[in-house]
Amino acid sequence: MRAVTVDELDPVAGDWLRECGWWPPAELHGNPFVATGERMSYRIAERAGRFELHLRDHGVAKLGDPVHAADDLADVTRVLLTEVGNRSAPRPLGWPCVAFRIPCADKEELAALRALDLAAITRAYRTERPDPPLRIISEGPDLSLVTTELVAQAERSGHPLHRFVRTAESAAFGMDVRYVVRRHHEPLRYSVDRYGERENHATTVFTADDLAPIHEYLRQRFQP
Repeated sequence: MRAVTVDELDPVAGDWLRECGWWPPAELHGNPFVATGERMSYRIAERAGRFELHLRDHGVAKLGDPVHAADDLADVTRVLLTEVGNRSAPRPLGWPCVAFRIPCADKEELAALRALDLAAITRAYRTERPDPPLRIISEGPDLSLVTTELVAQAERSGHPLHRFVRTAESAAFGMDVRYVVRRHHEPLRYSVDRYGERENHATTVFTADDLAPIHEYLRQRFQP
């Protein structure tokens, strides 16, 4: 078995690893990784003419089964770019969460990924709502429902704005206790739903015809 070094990867891959914060790769007992994040690293091994992509959790002593294996290093590199992109792609706040999940991919999705060059994969992660094979996993917060001042106050009070939400036209604040602003239609109105700690069902605690009273209600909740 031979460990593939990052110098063997296409330069586009190295640029993407840097942009996503997976650079520089580390080594373990002299074995090089091709990407290293805060808590995990990726390694590519060549074994019997095939290339294997392994994920190593820094808290676990073994590599485990390959994430993906292929006869072509380029195919494995494509998957590496999606694995890193799923976790760390530089997507602006408000954009949906997108991912390519190799364990769930069918033959058509794998073929669609193979049809993309590496630059096309990185462009897809830089696109707000990319085409397949990337999938939208969850929506981003609707930033038209909040203000920068409200977001800053919520952050200071320990109720940070969530990067992703379960439903469109909503924005969620908080960790243990959550407040979710929602826009409704027919007629147009707004509401604040509250989720208590460990609660999965919301209680609507405030409604209004426009956003100003909604923001004032939340400012009161987010007092330090």
